[in-house]
Amino acid sequence: MNDTSSRSHAVFTIMLKQIHHDMDTDETTERMARIRLVDLAGSERAKSTEATGQRLREGSNINKSLTTLGRVIAALADPRHGRGGRKKDIVPYRDSILTWLLKDSLGGNSKTAMIACIAPSDYDETLSTLRYADQAKRIRTRAIVNQDHVSAAERDAQIAEMQETIRTLQLSVSQHAVTKRENDIQSQQLEEYQKQVEKMQRLMEETRQVSECKIKALQTQNEALRLHLKLAVESLKNPIPTVSSSRDSTEDTKENSEPALSFDDDPVTDEDNPIDASGAEAVETQSGMEELLKDIGLFRRKVADDYQRFGLPLGEIRVN
Repeated sequence: MNDTSSRSHAVFTIMLKQIHHDMDTDETTERMARIRLVDLAGSERAKSTEATGQRLREGSNINKSLTTLGRVIAALADPRHGRGGRKKDIVPYRDSILTWLLKDSLGGNSKTAMIACIAPSDYDETLSTLRYADQAKRIRTRAIVNQDHVSAAERDAQIAEMQETIRTLQLSVSQHAVTKRENDIQSQQLEEYQKQVEKMQRLMEETRQVSECKIKALQTQNEALRLHLKLAVESLKNPIPTVSSSRDSTEDTKENSEPALSFDDDPVTDEDNPIDASGAEAVETQSGMEELLKDIGLFRRKVADDYQRFGLPLGEIRVN
């Protein structure tokens, strides 16, 4: 044994692939094979080898993998393993990397040959190796050739199916792209519509504020005109008497003392008849008020039309 070499197992794998095309039948045959050459390191006892450090850890790993390999061989060599029905024992292939690599070689579609190295000088190691070999000899496998026959019709059908799958996927991708573009366009249009709606709402709000200001101004003017009309009517109903001068009183005394009547040919003016002048002014004021009320009614109808057109509530409008 080399004292400086590391202790490990060695696995060498060869993959073979053969493709045969028959020109007469236009059939393609594909065969695959795998060859594994495995060199297993022998188990060793730390007490006998007196290994320390790295060599001790390597020996521990080797013994662990060989123990797992022994469990796998024992499970495969069990007569109940190859029978039909439910398997009671699970082969622990996953317990070590070595058994996972040799899974197909030990219990799969394979033919396995094991060479056991023994020596009369090492009795304990020879006995352990023979136990491994005896259990491995009891493993039964049925190996068949890994080949795949593909005819021209099947190959053409597979190619056509793949092409159809590719075409379907491309169509789906293109439809998805078109749908995405349409969604982007609709999103842009929706944003533009929202901006227009916000602009119209701001415009309607400004129009509502202006309309409210105008309505308030007209209401104030209406109240002032009503008050003025009320004062004018009261002045007509209750006229204030005028005080005459001393000259007029003397003439009135003379006229009262003399029974003679005198007629003045001059026409009666508005100054001589203040009641008629005040009545004309009242009629004119009333006509102006009627025209103002008509204007207010027209403005109210216009505001109602704007409300029906734009659908924005403008509040309750009252005109007294």
